[in-house]
Amino acid sequence: EKRDRELEAIDNEYINADKLIEESTLKADSLEAQIKALEENSLREMEIIDELRSKISESNEAITAARVGKTDVENKLEAIETLIDMSQDSIDELTEQIDGKEEDRARIEGYREKLMFASGDSADVYDALCCEKKELEEYIGQIDRERDEVVSEISEMKLEFDRLTEEFNSYADQKQQQEIRFARNEAQLEAAKQKLLEDFEINYAQALEMKSEDFVYSNAVKESREIKNRLEELGDINVGSIEEFDRVSERYGFLKEQRADITDAMDELNAIIKDMDRTIKSKFKKNFNEVVANFEEIFGELFGGGTAELRLEDENNPLESGIDIIAQPPGKKLQNINLLSGGEKSMTAIALMFAVLKTKPTPFCILDEVEAALDDTNIDRFANYLRKFNDIQFTVVTHQKATMEHADVLYGVTMPEQGISKVISLKLGDEFEI
Repeated sequence: EKRDRELEAIDNEYINADKLIEESTLKADSLEAQIKALEENSLREMEIIDELRSKISESNEAITAARVGKTDVENKLEAIETLIDMSQDSIDELTEQIDGKEEDRARIEGYREKLMFASGDSADVYDALCCEKKELEEYIGQIDRERDEVVSEISEMKLEFDRLTEEFNSYADQKQQQEIRFARNEAQLEAAKQKLLEDFEINYAQALEMKSEDFVYSNAVKESREIKNRLEELGDINVGSIEEFDRVSERYGFLKEQRADITDAMDELNAIIKDMDRTIKSKFKKNFNEVVANFEEIFGELFGGGTAELRLEDENNPLESGIDIIAQPPGKKLQNINLLSGGEKSMTAIALMFAVLKTKPTPFCILDEVEAALDDTNIDRFANYLRKFNDIQFTVVTHQKATMEHADVLYGVTMPEQGISKVISLKLGDEFEI
């Protein structure tokens, strides 16, 4: 019974431990789900940071391209200005040459007039001057054509200069917008890094290791909204549940080992109990058969005849089976002991007691008024049979005088004075004279 109580207490403790482990497991699953949600949120934040970094990279590239374009435009403008200066110098030089040629032409015209009104001796000089005039006119025409080409080229250069100036201004505006966007992206990136550090306690390098290539932003936003709703339903997070889970896991491991030891001990005890049951059944069956034989013999001797029988209600389970006592005193029908008279019941019970003592003797035995319902004749039979147990010392508590006559020593209590008890004894010899 003690072992059963201990096993029951251990089972209760094991059940409580299982409940506690189950609760801790549920808490741990909830925490793992929350951690997973935080990790996914971290991945989304990392995706946002990556997008920002990508935008910043694109902005940097655009700024670099704008700077390169600005440099090219500045170089072109510088080259155009140099070309314009050179063209202007050429125009000035040609203008001076034209002015000089005009002076020469005017001088030649003067010579021509003089020659027209001069004598015929100067005809050769006139022809030479005409040839020189013609050459000068051709040269002047060539100079005019070159001037027109230079003027046209200058006009084209001015148009190209205006276009390049407009393009340069456009690049300057784009550069300014890219710088503003770059500053805004830098601010967003720093805010995202700070939020990543505050919300998840990790830096950008650590978050970059958790980057997922197959991340879908729309699905992540929907899942984030659902997780936030679930987190709001969960309420505050018990940060001590992880330590509690570790402690409960350690306790669970200890209890599991103890349970395994107890289970092994139970198996050993069950094996021992089964072995004991087999041994007890064997010995019980053997002793029961002896008691049955002794009971039939002693019953007939005490009753002066008749028959008695002991029967097991369940032969297959003798240790838990009830025992039926069937008695048939002389001159009566075979019947259950419950149908006998008080004296017959007492004598049958005495016969059963003697049968047990005969099967398994004991050094000392106390009988408390077992023969109270017997008459003198049956008391003599009881006392005579009692003397057959030479190896057993009997102490009989009785008020029957017939029983006292068979005793070796008598002990009694008397009250010589009111309130004072006194024990007296008397040793009776086996033989004495009256």
